[in-house]
Amino acid sequence: MSVLNLKDYSMNMRTVQKCRLVILLLALLASAAVMINGCATNAATGKRQFNLISESQEIAIVRDADKQISAQMGLYPNDALQKYVSDLGLKMAASDADEHCADYSTWSRCFDTAGTAIAAIC
Repeated sequence: MSVLNLKDYSMNMRTVQKCRLVILLLALLASAAVMINGCATNAATGKRQFNLISESQEIAIVRDADKQISAQMGLYPNDALQKYVSDLGLKMAASDADEHCADYSTWSRCFDTAGTAIAAIC
């Protein structure tokens, strides 16, 4: 039968508590770093907001979605309407305070849904 040494037990508990405190502080610091680095200024509001994805990731997602939607629905077969929607997207991008919006204007299109045109301006 072993004898429980209370002095050793209390020292071990303090060590465990210190380790937990250090881990908690490190987790808080890491979270703060992610929050600070993940913030960007919203061009529409001028306020900083937390973003889970970067601008380049956002553009890649839009490009992938554009390919999928174009393949699934097809483009509306009217060149004049396509040009009108594209020009409208360019005007909207040019009036935006955020300079990178011109990148998004290339996805201004009309999709064909059972003979009906649906305009999509990203």
